[in-house]
Amino acid sequence: MEKARRFAEKEILESALEFRQDLSSTRRQEILEAIKKETFNARDFVKNGVDTAGLSRELAQILDWYKISVDGIFVNAGSAQVYRNLATSRILINELHKRLLQRKTQLDTYTKQLLNFRNRIDSFATDSSLFIAPTDSVHATQYFSELIIAARAIAPADSIVKKP
Repeated sequence: MEKARRFAEKEILESALEFRQDLSSTRRQEILEAIKKETFNARDFVKNGVDTAGLSRELAQILDWYKISVDGIFVNAGSAQVYRNLATSRILINELHKRLLQRKTQLDTYTKQLLNFRNRIDSFATDSSLFIAPTDSVHATQYFSELIIAARAIAPADSIVKKP
C-alpha cells in the first residue's frame, strides 16, 4: 500500500510539473507571437515614419529665411531701421517659429510612439514564462530554438527603436 501511495504522489507531482510546463509553453508562444507582431509594427512605423530628408530640407529653408529676416536688423545693421522692414521681419520670424513648433510637435509624437513600441516589447520580454525552461531535453532544445529565432527577429527593430 505504501508503494502505491508513493507512486501516486510521484505521479501527482510529475503531472503538476508537466501541467505548469505546458501552461508556460503556451504562454511563451503567445508572448513570442506578441513580440513578433509588435516588432513588425515598430519596423513598419519606422519605415513609414518621419521624412528625414524632407525635414532636413525644410530646416535648411527655415534657416535661410531666418538669415534673410535678420539681415539689416541684427546682422549688417544700418543706422536707421524702417518700420516696414521690422514688421516684415517680425511676421517672417513668427511664421518660422510656428513652423518649427509644428515640426517639433510631430517629432515629439513620433518619438513618443517609438517609446511606446519599446516599452511594449520590453514588457513582453520580462514575462517570467519566457524564462522557464522545460526539463525534457527535446522540449528544452525546442525552447532555445524558439528564443534564438525570436531574438533574431526582434534585434533589428529593437535597435531601431532604441537609437538615441
